[in-house]
Amino acid sequence: MNPQDTDSNKPLTTQGTALPDRESKIRDLEELASSVLTLKGKSIPRRPIVIEFCGSPKAGKTSCINSLDLFFRRNGFRTRVLSERASVCPVDNKYDPYFNIWTVSSAIAELSEVLANHSKDIDVIILDRGIFDALCWFNWLRTKKRLSDDFSPLENFLCMRRWRSVLDLVYVFIATPEESLNREFATLLTNKTGSIMQRPILASYQDSIRECITRYSPLFKKIELFDTTSVQLNDVTYTVTKRTLDILKDNISERIGYIKRDTVTITDVCV
Repeated sequence: MNPQDTDSNKPLTTQGTALPDRESKIRDLEELASSVLTLKGKSIPRRPIVIEFCGSPKAGKTSCINSLDLFFRRNGFRTRVLSERASVCPVDNKYDPYFNIWTVSSAIAELSEVLANHSKDIDVIILDRGIFDALCWFNWLRTKKRLSDDFSPLENFLCMRRWRSVLDLVYVFIATPEESLNREFATLLTNKTGSIMQRPILASYQDSIRECITRYSPLFKKIELFDTTSVQLNDVTYTVTKRTLDILKDNISERIGYIKRDTVTITDVCV
């Protein structure tokens, strides 16, 4: 486990960066995908890569997941999206610790089953809210005095090496509370807010997210923060897709106990 660079908790934006146009983006990504597929045909990866998406509500996470999944499937990769469980959680009160305990337990159960039984059938697992997301919410509940004695055992469980070792990358999406609320109400015919979609709550939760990135970056392989407030979602998706392809390529290229062929003689083999 290596600590991340000091800039790992800074939001990644596209401002000031010359991104290619749409056709160039498509060409770049498809060429990279083709090279990864070719490499994959020559080497069998040990397991699928696992990417977790999390962050504050209405920051573009779901749209990016859909775009990433579609790109991979249309370019010859096998994906599995593990849907977020919060929307089907039987615990009504989102402030109740049991809400997030149920949600993350369900996510871990599904991830465990897929890794145990279907590793050879999948290239990319996309986790929509999972382990790091739960850490953010539990930390937020602690700041709100809704979780005290139970926090350390929950934190230790979620920070187990078994879970962290299979999470190749965590994408954290945020947007300002104002922008999140604008997106929330853009397609609604009501101005009434939900239990979470309130400016003070969104602001305090984003503070917890940033604190968690600083706190847990030394434990996780890589955590990347995207502020989508004033950037085009396609630009974010392009960056996410390219980096995911790079990780997939590195995973396929990983060599364990590698010995160069030209260093081994027939005599060595016979002996």
